[in-house]
Amino acid sequence: MKIKNFYAILVVLLASTTWVTAKTSAGHDTTLATQSKRSTEQFLFQLKMQDILHQKFDITRQKKRRGWRDGVTFLEIGGGAAVVYRSNDNNFQNARLPLHFFAEFGNTGVPLSFVLSYNANVRFNADSLSINPRHINLSLKYSLLRYAYFIPEWIDAYAFMGVGLWTNNIVRRPDPGAPVTAERPISNQSGFSFTAGVGTSFRIIDRLALNVQLAYYNGGADIPVVTNNPNPNPPPPTLIFPRRIDAGSLQVQLLLSYRFGFSGGRKYVCPTFL
Repeated sequence: MKIKNFYAILVVLLASTTWVTAKTSAGHDTTLATQSKRSTEQFLFQLKMQDILHQKFDITRQKKRRGWRDGVTFLEIGGGAAVVYRSNDNNFQNARLPLHFFAEFGNTGVPLSFVLSYNANVRFNADSLSINPRHINLSLKYSLLRYAYFIPEWIDAYAFMGVGLWTNNIVRRPDPGAPVTAERPISNQSGFSFTAGVGTSFRIIDRLALNVQLAYYNGGADIPVVTNNPNPNPPPPTLIFPRRIDAGSLQVQLLLSYRFGFSGGRKYVCPTFL
């Protein structure tokens, strides 16, 4: 009986030893596999870092990948008002806020574009006269930051220059206290105009932009002005002198615009989230 008990205890001890050995071996194998995996990941990471460090630094690469720089043909329409303005003729004072509207056609891959603009609702008053100049111009616009890759793409600066037509309605103002209906049209003038300016564009989203620009307009012609003769002897008692009425002005315009994309390039992507 004692011999049987001895053999039973021996079998149990042998089985326990075998189980413990197997578990230890399995745990050791798992540790080795984990270490091998970590070593492989570290090796791949080192290879990737070496590849990045050996790449040529190119500040234009990220810029050229932007969605709205990839050659999209577009039409941008906008408008706004002049927040600061003055007549080129110092004898005239501001009387009404100028309004400005434009349509721009171009391609985002090219720094040049064409702008058709209309400047209206302008009014300047002098003592006895009121002028209401309007300008319609076709301008060539150039993006000054097209190749400035270190500046965020949602900011742009530009210059423009163009030619067109101006018209100017000249009105004789009534005496103080007289009704406005007492104004009398004198003449309507027109001629060729020239415009030039600079501006900055802040693209709020991919299609919507806020533009601040300084614009100069020229134009004007002579009109006959009746003046009392300082020496009426001999007559006549009045004299007619030509006086130049300047239809030009200098304006700081605040404009909001929306861009329509037509063809080419990639889809518009908001630069903020690129």
